[in-house]
Amino acid sequence: MNGEKLVANLVDKCFSCNFWSVIGIPCRRAVAALQYVGHKPEQFMHEYYSRKFYKVCYSHEVSAMNGQRL
Repeated sequence: MNGEKLVANLVDKCFSCNFWSVIGIPCRRAVAALQYVGHKPEQFMHEYYSRKFYKVCYSHEVSAMNGQRL
């Protein structure tokens, strides 16, 4: 890539493009690097994207309201 070096830091979970640091999901280049060294990219995602947090987020009931007047 034009002689540019891209660096993946697996300990801090960041990549040169900073997408991983900001969003919490490895970018496609970081996924390729993780797979190259034998890691599963799912293990390096932020825990916010886990099933556990999904269930916590959507576990509350929302009560229906009668009409538009309160």
